[in-house]
Amino acid sequence: MKKFGINVKRHRLAQQLTLKELSAISGVSQAMLSEIERNTKMPTIEVACKISDALEVNILELLEKKEDNKVRVIRNSERPVLVGNDSLKRFLLSPSLPFSLIEFEYCVIPYGKSSGPILPHKPPIKEYLVVTSGKITLRIGRNETEETVLSKGDSVAYQILSEHELINSGDGDACFYYISENKSK
Repeated sequence: MKKFGINVKRHRLAQQLTLKELSAISGVSQAMLSEIERNTKMPTIEVACKISDALEVNILELLEKKEDNKVRVIRNSERPVLVGNDSLKRFLLSPSLPFSLIEFEYCVIPYGKSSGPILPHKPPIKEYLVVTSGKITLRIGRNETEETVLSKGDSVAYQILSEHELINSGDGDACFYYISENKSK
């Protein structure tokens, strides 16, 4: 994850943004941004997403060093793992390529836990999920909610413009593949 801070700074400077300007756009404090860029602090997944959204950069580009290889292998021991909290582990499976439209992840939500609230993506992205084990409830909305229950083998495609949450509603860990498609890149 040391590459994250270096890449944030590289993209910020390439866009001729000051820390103050990036802070205003992302909603992340200048102090936190400075610590991240100096690799003295690791961001939560929520903060990392705010920064990548503000820079309009695929989060994977911020996690990996820039390479121009045509074939990219991500070794299991080198795979970036993002942990938003103790409730959701995200294993990044796709390589970060400039102008990449796709992110591919393997995710695990432990028994009795949820992803926590997921804010709408800016700009909106198309998301796909396929459950490999357990049961997941996709809850859309904060006040008036819509729920969809997914079991092993089920898949769903969605583009949500409001807060949503993935809840482990089974009796063991819930595992799934997640793909996001960002057509705005």
